[in-house]
Amino acid sequence: MMQVARMDWGMNVLAEWHCKAETHGIEVYRPDGYGRLGINTTTRTTPTLDFDLMYTAYQQGFDIDAAQRVRHGQFKGFQFCIEEDNQYLREVFLRASTLMLKVTYECRLVERCLEDKDIGSMLDSLTLT
Repeated sequence: MMQVARMDWGMNVLAEWHCKAETHGIEVYRPDGYGRLGINTTTRTTPTLDFDLMYTAYQQGFDIDAAQRVRHGQFKGFQFCIEEDNQYLREVFLRASTLMLKVTYECRLVERCLEDKDIGSMLDSLTLT
C-alpha cells in the first residue's frame, strides 16, 4: 500500500493500483483494471458546506434528487451514480474543513461493480493532512 499525500489531504492507494499526479488532483488506476478514479481538489477560504457540494453538482447537471449521502474517511458528502450509453459513472462530492473533493470513477457498464471493494477501501482512507 502506498500513501498519496496532497497539500491538504491524503489517501492510501492499494499496491496493485498506480497513481498519477494531475494539475488539480490525482488519477488512480490499475494497469489491468476496468476503470479510473480521478480526484480533483478545490480549496475554499471558508468551510465547505453541504450546500456548496449540492450547488456544484447542480451546476454540473446532476439530478439533486438522486443524491445519496456518503462518508469516506474524514470526508462526507453526496454520491451520484449514472448508467448510460454502456458507461457507468460514479460522481462523489466530498467535503471536510475548507476542502471540496470531486471524485469520479468511470468504467464500462458491464464492469461497474468489479472494483467497488478496492475503490471503497481507498476512499475510506481519505484524511486531512
